[in-house]
Amino acid sequence: MIFAFRRGKTYGTILVDLETNRPVDLLPERTGDALADWLRAHPGVKLISRDRSSEYARGASDGAPQAQQILDRWHVLKNLGEVVLRVVGRTHAALKQRQATSGVQVHARYRKQRSSSELAASQASRLRRQASYQEVVTLYQQGKSMAAIVEQLHLSPTTVRKYVYAGAFPERATHFRRKGQLGSYLPYLEQRVQEGCDNASLLWREIREQGFTKGYKVVNTWLREYLQKPGRRSSEQEQARRQTFLAAVSEQPDPRQSEEVSAALAVQTDTDGTVVLEEPLESPRHLSWLLLRDQASLTPQEQQMLAFIRQEPTIEVAYNLAQRFGSMVRKRQPDQLDPWLEAALGSSIPDLHTFAEGLQREYSALKAALSSPYSTGPVEGQINRLKLIKRSMYGRGSFKLLRQRVLIAA
Repeated sequence: MIFAFRRGKTYGTILVDLETNRPVDLLPERTGDALADWLRAHPGVKLISRDRSSEYARGASDGAPQAQQILDRWHVLKNLGEVVLRVVGRTHAALKQRQATSGVQVHARYRKQRSSSELAASQASRLRRQASYQEVVTLYQQGKSMAAIVEQLHLSPTTVRKYVYAGAFPERATHFRRKGQLGSYLPYLEQRVQEGCDNASLLWREIREQGFTKGYKVVNTWLREYLQKPGRRSSEQEQARRQTFLAAVSEQPDPRQSEEVSAALAVQTDTDGTVVLEEPLESPRHLSWLLLRDQASLTPQEQQMLAFIRQEPTIEVAYNLAQRFGSMVRKRQPDQLDPWLEAALGSSIPDLHTFAEGLQREYSALKAALSSPYSTGPVEGQINRLKLIKRSMYGRGSFKLLRQRVLIAA
């Protein structure tokens, strides 16, 4: 498994004995050649549990061809989640269009009140992201690879992949106000404010006598938002600059800024049996979790949201395949692998088709993962301990010293 010397820059490899759960060696790089050389120098390895890195797969095959490779189940499920997220992101615009044309009045949600400077900064950020999205899509349509786009635009590979697979400009999820740390004290605070008390210090002392353990700042922040009072008054020059900016970008309003008052989530069924949704549609990332989780663990509101998005044919196919795959991995059912691969390869969803093709190339390792108790879980624990040791050296120690400390401490 890999660990970072410097995240995003340089990485190394840690090797752990899964029988004793102890690290046996550290390698200064994460290449397949380094792993293959180590395996040749230490013959007799029979089982190798790894993530889905192509470098580690090549190194294990070259260095210990007789060993049985075992994919880590958590990493496989993580890859499935990434696939589902791409599917939902590509169909998100169609879901919003379905909701808009259903004829149902969509209730806005109660969200945190933002000042004019925060709104201006948010709009400016959205315009920058939209410009980056257009650049990525244009270059990809011209035939450039994702790696070339990353190098040319200096964006992260994750961002480029998200933009390429989105299908439409991905809006950021809206963050709504929650009860948070005040919890059961909110009704009392709201009553006192309605009675005319707007002194945060006094309110804090009152609820502290009732058992509230947090600090004054929590109450003060809530009171400012509740009364819609900004913290510092802007100068005339700042107000003029904001007004100029907002006027310049008024032709491209943020679609999330029209949300004002919260309403309870309500899903109704139309006369023809079609599920209609009155609540604003969640972000693709949130919806993808609904497709991956066990339906019995969902709240009634989440089940209703799931019923609405499953009306999209692509989502329904992805949901059924994702549920089957998750159940197969968690229950260790290797006999279900071949039928699932056949169904995924026969689906019309290119993301699932590509995912299934990748699993076919690692068929033996995946089959072993479904029938073997081994995983990279102990390795993740050793990586956390390695990070603590590395940080205690304040970046001054060499790799040789780090290796000695990790192995001796074990």
